[in-house]
Amino acid sequence: MKQWAVILLCWVVTSAWGGREEHYDHINRKDYKVVLTNGYEDGIVGVHLRNKKQQDKAMKQFVAGDIGPGEMGTGIELQDINPYVRKIKEDMFKGQGFDEFISENLVSLNRSLPDRRDYWCKANVLVDTNYLPSTSVIIIFHNEAWSTLIRTVYSVINRSPPHLLAEIILVDDASTLPRLGQELQDAVDKMPKVKLIRQKERKGLMITRMTGVLESVSQVLTFLDSHIEATEGWLEPLLERIHLNPKAIACPVIEEVNDKTFQYKFVARDLVGVFFWNLDFGWTQIHIPTWAPYTTPVMAGGLFSIRKDWFAQLGFYDEGMEIWGGEQLELSFKAWMCGGAIEIVPCSRVGHIFRSFSPYKWTAKVKLPEYNY
Repeated sequence: MKQWAVILLCWVVTSAWGGREEHYDHINRKDYKVVLTNGYEDGIVGVHLRNKKQQDKAMKQFVAGDIGPGEMGTGIELQDINPYVRKIKEDMFKGQGFDEFISENLVSLNRSLPDRRDYWCKANVLVDTNYLPSTSVIIIFHNEAWSTLIRTVYSVINRSPPHLLAEIILVDDASTLPRLGQELQDAVDKMPKVKLIRQKERKGLMITRMTGVLESVSQVLTFLDSHIEATEGWLEPLLERIHLNPKAIACPVIEEVNDKTFQYKFVARDLVGVFFWNLDFGWTQIHIPTWAPYTTPVMAGGLFSIRKDWFAQLGFYDEGMEIWGGEQLELSFKAWMCGGAIEIVPCSRVGHIFRSFSPYKWTAKVKLPEYNY
């Protein structure tokens, strides 16, 4: 069993003048106390250890009042919560499947993250970025939390070379949350290279992604979920693999943004996607001696880059599939059988919130995901 080293930092700030002077306390707030918490696997080395030290430093900077909570991907816990606020926090968790209260009220929409690239990555660039193709980033969503959606977009804009990011296409799969209406449209109108497309009826992952594909202008497509955080240098390694092999599907290493604390947690192991005979997806650990890209039997399906013409040659997504499930395996099988390859690119790192449960509801006449299988 993995052991996790947990560091808790908290600080009681008192007025140097005593008495009843009112002042802002960044830790002991009106309705709760803010505590930072980070967890790591034992025995981490290299860039993982360097990034841990960066997070440790950020925790101390927060205690000193120099930076806000969550910077450098540090985790956040709340203690001594007002009962009324606790109820709000619990309801928000039920609504999204992660701690939306912390995301909405404590984590910056534009927070800093560690540079997750090993030195190997910077020393083994095979193609000058000026020769790489640009990409259309397609992000679909349905009733996504405002903060995680906007944080996703900001991280892509801020950590992608401008000449490689042609556009970000947000496709709304019939959301009903009020903030995702005109307020979102107004926000998008102020963002460079971002456009918003609406679907009036719920269509599910496959059709909604294809809506973005049909609107895209680039020869390369990059699909992302709507609750991710891209790290520095995430895009170039993916596009390099597509440039070197037009029939490759390039996937970043998917790291964890913890659903309860929003800590950006590191994947320190080499993993490949596998499937079982009931068509469930899983991960298996292997050993790769360097940070070089390596092949995987199947992909997780949420985050990847692919050439549009290769995707078309593979028949895009199966339009007969309902809502979600199985599409990543079908695309994986087609890619390998048609002479392509699926690669995991360790120099590309993207954090992803893995929900405790799915908060979404849908109407389907068939049982999902078994129907798609």
